[in-house]
Amino acid sequence: MTAKEELLQYKYAREKVDETLEEYQKYKDRAEKMTSIISDMPRGTSSSDKVADNAVKMADLSAEYEKRWLEAEYMKLEIEKNIDLLEEPYRTLLHKRYIKQMNFEKIADEMSYSYVRITHLHGEALIEYDKLTTHDKTWQVKYGNMITWNNYNKVPKRLSVHG
Repeated sequence: MTAKEELLQYKYAREKVDETLEEYQKYKDRAEKMTSIISDMPRGTSSSDKVADNAVKMADLSAEYEKRWLEAEYMKLEIEKNIDLLEEPYRTLLHKRYIKQMNFEKIADEMSYSYVRITHLHGEALIEYDKLTTHDKTWQVKYGNMITWNNYNKVPKRLSVHG
């Protein structure tokens, strides 16, 4: 895996978190619009089933959101740790580009460089990042649990970031 591919994994993880949150919000909005009253008396319609199905889907999405958020946060910590190994201006540039997800125009403006210079520095920063890190790993959390997009469902529900 190249340096750029590794750094982009955080962006993709954040996108998955956002997508899950949007889907959860859709079900929450739907639940708020449901006006049927659930009672213990049998009814001829399945409106109470729809409410229950919606609640189950929301619970599932909530758990999925938590897993994806934890994965994204762990990726962020690992990437920040690696970026912090770099010298300036590479450190600031990669942080703004991959952690803050800023575009080159905004980075160039904030760092007082031209757009062309920022793109050249970005290429140099990726080379330096590549020298300092290894990219043939998956994201690993405490106790050997592996987090990848292929097996994110296996992520423990709670992770401690305090050793």
